Amino acid sequence: MIKHAAFVRNLHVERISVKAYRVSDSHRVVSFWGPIPDTTSLVARRVANSKNVTKQVLQGAGLNVPNGSVFDQDQEDRAWTFVTEIGGPVVVKPTHGSGGRGVTSNIQDRDHFSLAWKVARSAKRKPVIVEQHISGNDFRLFVIGDHLRAAIQRVPAYVEGDGQTSIAGLVEKKNQARKAIPYVGAKPIKFTPAILHNLEARGLSTDSVLTSGERLYLHLVANIGGGGESIDVTGTVHPDFADIAVRARKALPSAIHCGVDLLAEDITRSPGEQRWAICEVNSVPDIAMHHFPISGTPRDVAGELIEHLFPGNRLMEERLWRKVRVEVVGQVTNVGFRQWFRRTARLRGLTGWVRNVAEDKLEAVICGPPGR
Repeated sequence: MIKHAAFVRNLHVERISVKAYRVSDSHRVVSFWGPIPDTTSLVARRVANSKNVTKQVLQGAGLNVPNGSVFDQDQEDRAWTFVTEIGGPVVVKPTHGSGGRGVTSNIQDRDHFSLAWKVARSAKRKPVIVEQHISGNDFRLFVIGDHLRAAIQRVPAYVEGDGQTSIAGLVEKKNQARKAIPYVGAKPIKFTPAILHNLEARGLSTDSVLTSGERLYLHLVANIGGGGESIDVTGTVHPDFADIAVRARKALPSAIHCGVDLLAEDITRSPGEQRWAICEVNSVPDIAMHHFPISGTPRDVAGELIEHLFPGNRLMEERLWRKVRVEVVGQVTNVGFRQWFRRTARLRGLTGWVRNVAEDKLEAVICGPPGR
């Protein structure tokens, strides 16, 4: 996404390795490792990677975070005692992790807590956080500099009954539909221990049939990677929540952009009218979710990041594009050459066409910014 955004703004992209590359114009060079620009400090990465440290940093900035504590993996009994002291429901998650892995929310009894503890322990010797569950909706706010650029509401994985198909069948249908969407195509719904526990708690199994129109939330955590869905809500965010997101970005040392995970009842209403809390800040936020929401308006946040780093470069008008005709002679049939040609051109923001004209000859017309 970032390379494409740079190409279509007529910037130079130099590949160093599979993950390392440079983006430059005549005045500046910015190095990237995957989605991470060199403007993000190691301190920011370390702080954001530790959920407990992130909470302390946010508290220091006067922002709301859930009440909680950290425990070693062999302290499950002590952690449960803490739960009885603060009152449930609670959330259990590893101190280090991403993509919602190892997170279990809305825990209200010991059996569910023990299952959640086991899931969190899969994070390989990392301590476990136990904190109060904040009821409400799950939002990801994407900040660059001093401005909120995009906002997504994340909805937990769910299926809707048709009165005939089993839950397992509904999940299979939904996974097939997700394959058509670039961002979630490789993120199917899976029957994890947490989902099976939720079904059992409702007296259901994967073979159960829901009534027509009945919606069943399979998971309590709004994790896109676990089958959740995303709804763009950028245009409806209350200004005070936008300000809170910017303050969270400023609390993270030397990070020009970040993703703020916020729990609130209604993102359109003032924070002062409801209970809310920031549960996480990401120094390497997922960009693709904003480009490919399940519903709502796609947001070109990769382009906004590039334009923030290179203020003089904007999308070039098509009337200024250059058109080039090329011929390729050699082994160009039965080797996937045209497919490779199309992928490479699209990555660079180019358009046009390509076709075989002979057994050993291919021709193409390529259009795009002149620097490409």
